[in-house]
Amino acid sequence: MNSAAASNQTQDPLLQVFTANLTNGNPFVFSLAELDEWYLDALYCSILYASQLGASLLLLIVLVLLTKAEKRTNVLFLLNSMALVFNFLRLVLACCYFTGPFNEVYRFFAYDFSNLPSYAYGVSIASEIFTVLLHLVITISLLVQIQVVCINLRKKYRLAVLILSGMIGGAAVAMRSYLAALNIQGILNPSMTVTVDLETISMRTDYLTTTTIFWFSAMFVAKLGYALYQRKRLGLRRWSSMQVIFVMGCQTMIIPAIFSIVQHSVNFPAVSSFVLTLVALFLPLSSLWAMNTLESKSASGSDRVAMRRTSPTYGSSSGKGKQVSLEGSTHCESGSGSPTVEHCGLSRDNLV
Repeated sequence: MNSAAASNQTQDPLLQVFTANLTNGNPFVFSLAELDEWYLDALYCSILYASQLGASLLLLIVLVLLTKAEKRTNVLFLLNSMALVFNFLRLVLACCYFTGPFNEVYRFFAYDFSNLPSYAYGVSIASEIFTVLLHLVITISLLVQIQVVCINLRKKYRLAVLILSGMIGGAAVAMRSYLAALNIQGILNPSMTVTVDLETISMRTDYLTTTTIFWFSAMFVAKLGYALYQRKRLGLRRWSSMQVIFVMGCQTMIIPAIFSIVQHSVNFPAVSSFVLTLVALFLPLSSLWAMNTLESKSASGSDRVAMRRTSPTYGSSSGKGKQVSLEGSTHCESGSGSPTVEHCGLSRDNLV
């Protein structure tokens, strides 16, 4: 080592290097700065995965506790619950990677993955599989909700929307599966020569996933937005479950897209993991919020009917022409009907 290099190392302690030996006796070196970067990346990823893990587990518990027993066989409830379970499992396995043999200092810097225990391969492969399953379940859940929202469209338009949505969602799932297959090959044979650009494929997969989520949410928001416009024309401005689902649909459309775009422009690890996690969280949250709004309106409607029945004017001619449903599904005055959540193709059974 020349005197200039020795002087630089003396001035900047981060430029100090460590020398270690491979299993065959050949030396390899890594710097203190590289060691810091490895440590911080593992720490950041673990924190981000753990926060998403806790949010998924908490929402899953809340979803199960707040959903009535008869609603737990609903397709959307099962899909939303499966999405949270798969997301929880993939994040647990992702955290296990950073505490497992793959992320040991020697193996990471020497790139020597010989004599790894079999469970280390299983953890990484299972994480990839659960990511694909999560993507698949989210896509199916979005398809089901599109079908529910478009139920009152003409048959040809409804089929066209469902076919196009299925093609877009299927392409995203296929790309995610292809990326997972490449990652699994790399896990089983870390020293193999990579013939494809994994970074480009990963970027395309993220963009296609974001496009799929944006498409489904845009269709959902557009249909509900039109229904809300009709309600406004009829003078119905009260907050309802349609507004709830409209707001959550906008969040599902915009926020994951922001994370998907930001991840390729900022140097911060594990940002891409937020995309699927946010969708898995927003879907059951919108259902819970909408159901709570419906039940609150139903309870207030029942109280009003009970008060009218006990009042001395109940049943008089002055109350003629007014109708209040105990289920909160219709609310008409002077014989004029108004579109409700059922008129948009959304029933209480389809909210959870």
